[in-house]
Amino acid sequence: MNIMIPVFASMVSDLDNISRFLYTGVITDMVNAFAGGESYTLEPLSAAVLVGTILIAIGLFVIIYKRNGYETD
Repeated sequence: MNIMIPVFASMVSDLDNISRFLYTGVITDMVNAFAGGESYTLEPLSAAVLVGTILIAIGLFVIIYKRNGYETD
């Protein structure tokens, strides 16, 4: 479902606003710029989205890893 929001963002303006706050939206904008032969400048909001997504993924991994008992003391 998360990947569908950037796909339909060109048709619905509300989805375009939501897409800017999603990892897949940032990556889609980047790929579209490169495919069109343009340069892409990473904006602070886009960088924050990418870093935030990575931090959330690492945090979830650590929590699930500890919860399943894979950690040895």
